[in-house]
Amino acid sequence: MVLFVIIPLLALTQVDGPGLIEAPQFSRIVQAQHEDLRDYELIIEGTLELGPTSRATREEKDSYKRRYQSLYRYRSDGATFLEVYNRGASLDSFGRTRYALFGDKSEEVESVPDPKVPRLTFETKPRSPLQLFSQTGSPQRLLYHWYFEQFKDLRFIGYEHLGWELIDGHNCAKIKLFLFTTPPAGNKTRSQLLMWIDLERSANPLRVELLFEPPAVASRSHSIELRSFKLPGNKSIWFPIAGIDDGFMVKPGDYREEPLVRSTYHVVNSSLQFNQSPPDSAFSLKGNGDEARRSKLVMRKEFDDATANSPPPARTDRKSVQERLDQQLREADSQARMIEASSAVRESWGVATWAQLGFGGIAIFLLVGIFARRSGAGR
Repeated sequence: MVLFVIIPLLALTQVDGPGLIEAPQFSRIVQAQHEDLRDYELIIEGTLELGPTSRATREEKDSYKRRYQSLYRYRSDGATFLEVYNRGASLDSFGRTRYALFGDKSEEVESVPDPKVPRLTFETKPRSPLQLFSQTGSPQRLLYHWYFEQFKDLRFIGYEHLGWELIDGHNCAKIKLFLFTTPPAGNKTRSQLLMWIDLERSANPLRVELLFEPPAVASRSHSIELRSFKLPGNKSIWFPIAGIDDGFMVKPGDYREEPLVRSTYHVVNSSLQFNQSPPDSAFSLKGNGDEARRSKLVMRKEFDDATANSPPPARTDRKSVQERLDQQLREADSQARMIEASSAVRESWGVATWAQLGFGGIAIFLLVGIFARRSGAGR
């Protein structure tokens, strides 16, 4: 069915090879290629680390490297569930975050196993279109079904077909889109996405560039690997199973030519399930009944073990609180003296602090300011 829709549309654009495709035609092509995929679930894992050309020492690179493992569930009406476990080298950098997006509402809960770093939050708020796009452990830099589901009429996000280019040996339509339907307040320029989409393999992007302040490239997703899978009903679809996302932005207005940070993505092949018709309860944080699936997350067991083996929660009686406060003040005074004695320590503290916060959003690139300055000094 898909081929009968796509071939006539592409035939209209043949001018000594593929021509340019207007927004309505392109939208119909993408929707036709995605229509057989009603829902899917997967486990994805990878790392987040400093870029391969960073001038940081090996010890510093190892210190800031994080690994993650996530359970991701998506339904074609936009309902989404994401559970992320990510950690660095120490217990207090181990975190678990769960997200549930359903209708116009989102739920989020975050926790760590170390009682010395209390962080247990639960939040319900209005849903944002790009809420999971830059979250650590989210596969939405690799999978874009959610994006084309939200923006079915590409005319409203500034669609422009720029031509055709070969990516990894495959002819792809290069298109430009606005990241938001309207520019955020105070922004003089509109952030853009450049996508190279393989229309012959289920309309998956093989490269995506985020232009936070065009024409500067803030991040680039590349090396996206597709694999063909059978769907129930003897149909098939091409689906992304691996990829890399590089970040180039130190801060707004400061971009580098070499990647400062790198995220890797790898879908656990045995975890993929298509068109299982998950109920609405599978997209809620309140008793979603997916223990069998979640038990396959290796890092979940690590998190549970760390929680079980961590020290008991701090006592809350007045004497214990005062003793703990006095100890924290002594530690703060000691840290202050160390910071005054060494600017390198001060800079490293800033990076480590951001690392523990989880690398979410555009602020991910602020992590590597110190290393970007080193790279700049060497040029």
